[in-house]
Amino acid sequence: MALPWFIFTSMTAIIAGLATSGDVFWTLLTVAVGASLIALLVWGRWRRRAYFVNDDWLALRYGLFGQQQRWIPACKMQTLRVRQGPWLRLWGMSALLVYSAAGRERIAWLPCRQVEALQDHLMSITANFQGRWM
Repeated sequence: MALPWFIFTSMTAIIAGLATSGDVFWTLLTVAVGASLIALLVWGRWRRRAYFVNDDWLALRYGLFGQQQRWIPACKMQTLRVRQGPWLRLWGMSALLVYSAAGRERIAWLPCRQVEALQDHLMSITANFQGRWM
C-alpha cells in the first residue's frame, strides 16, 4: 500500500515543482496536499477490499466509490500461485493469485501463513470435488 502511494506522490511533486516557478514553498505545499489526498484515496480503497471463502465459493469485493464483487466457484480453480515480491517480503506478507476461467484475481497483503492456509484450503476443495465440471 505504501509503495504505490510513495511513487505517485513523488512523481506528482516533481511534475508540479517543474510546472510551477520552481519555488520550494509551492513544491512542498504540492507535496503535502497531494500526499494527503492520495493517502486518503489509497486508504479508502484498501479498507473496501475484502474476501470470503467457504467450501463452495471464493468471493472478492473491491472498489472505492462503487463496489464490485466477484464470486468464483471454489471447486473450479485452475491455478493458485503464492507471490512474494521484495516489498511483501520486507513486511512478511504474500499475495495469492487465483486463476479461473473468469480470469485472474489477486488477494494481496496477507500474512504468509494465512495465504498458504488459504491456498491449501482452496486446493483441497478443488482436488476433492466429485461433481460435474460443467
